[in-house]
Amino acid sequence: MSIGAAVFTLSFLESECFFLVLIFLQPIDLVSSSIPLVSDASLGVHALAVAGFFFGRMYRRQGRFLELWRADATRASLFFVACIALSAASGFPGLAHEKVRGLYFVAAYFGFYLLAATWLSTAERKCKALRALLTSTVLVGIFAFVQVTAQSYTGLYTLLYELISDEWKGRPPAFLPGPNALAGYLNLILPFAIAVCALSREARWKRLAGAVVVIGAVSLLLTQSRGGYIAFAATVIVAIWHFARDHKRRIVLLLIVALVGSTFYAALLEWNPRHFGEFEDDHSTLARVILWYAAWNLFLASPVHGIGFGTFNFVSENYLPAIADLPENLGVHNIYLELLAEVGVLGLLSFLTVAHLGIRRARKLCQHGDWFQHAIGFGAACGMTAVLVGGFVDHNVLWAPQIGLLFWLWLAMVSAAPTRGERSA
Repeated sequence: MSIGAAVFTLSFLESECFFLVLIFLQPIDLVSSSIPLVSDASLGVHALAVAGFFFGRMYRRQGRFLELWRADATRASLFFVACIALSAASGFPGLAHEKVRGLYFVAAYFGFYLLAATWLSTAERKCKALRALLTSTVLVGIFAFVQVTAQSYTGLYTLLYELISDEWKGRPPAFLPGPNALAGYLNLILPFAIAVCALSREARWKRLAGAVVVIGAVSLLLTQSRGGYIAFAATVIVAIWHFARDHKRRIVLLLIVALVGSTFYAALLEWNPRHFGEFEDDHSTLARVILWYAAWNLFLASPVHGIGFGTFNFVSENYLPAIADLPENLGVHNIYLELLAEVGVLGLLSFLTVAHLGIRRARKLCQHGDWFQHAIGFGAACGMTAVLVGGFVDHNVLWAPQIGLLFWLWLAMVSAAPTRGERSA
């Protein structure tokens, strides 16, 4: 209770230090069965911060609610929350806890977006927030190296995730729920770091961003997430095309990246053949195909509003074949099929609308005269695109709080439009 009261109070007072610490601790979560409703402490902390922030704004009569409502991303995000609520009310009967849990996740993401879009009203605050985010990413990568070196999740990780039971499989998750989640998280941050390296002339930014690119890229490779690799490859290709000055340099850089990537992939294939084995021996691939088929059938059974967000694992049993090796509670591992099954067509279209509006706004920022705003635009556009690309084989943006909150933080970054002529701090 004392921690919750402190979070609410600091947010009520709009402590800059508190908000920067909140962003710095973005990749860390505490998962415990003793926490009510969702088990994720991170969401609870962010929800209290949102409540304290807006209660303070209303108390001081400093609200910018009309300005927030004018943003297309705000209305689209609210409609997405409404679709989640509709699926909870009209979906598969029962499973109230799971439906409330799913609604709580999405509402927390939306609330954090509103907080960030309001508080990050100046380039100076964005500058401090992104420096905190990049600094924490360096620590995330270092912790991933520690796990690989120790060949263990480490005691700190098991303390944060008391529910973990899997043996070490050579793939570091750092502070995230799993290696695929770590790859998704890094894919949301690396585009901004790459843009800073390409655009900034300030030594302090280049050093920090360069460290993030090197440590983050190696950490992403160590996750051995195939979906993460594809998303990162798309980011690198876009970055080369965007920042290289002529076609000759683009071709040379693409060839170098392809060579380096192939070398690392071959090394990983030798290092962990269990994960990179032939597809007929890859149970995770087979399991996902089966789960995708089940999700499609559930969508056909309720195409408009779905069966209820967060209920797939509990409803899909009747749609799955009896396979002994099929893991329990695996989830759909595809945001498109999961949203179709659990929230229907309306839910999928509303989420895609949110992503589209964010990417469109980010691309406009890429034309801004200031390098910092340009970097934010490129980072947000490529980061959100990486989520959509990786979403074909994963669903962490929906269920990993660190990734979901970061996705909506980028949306807030580009929605909090800079004033004309505003420059970086």
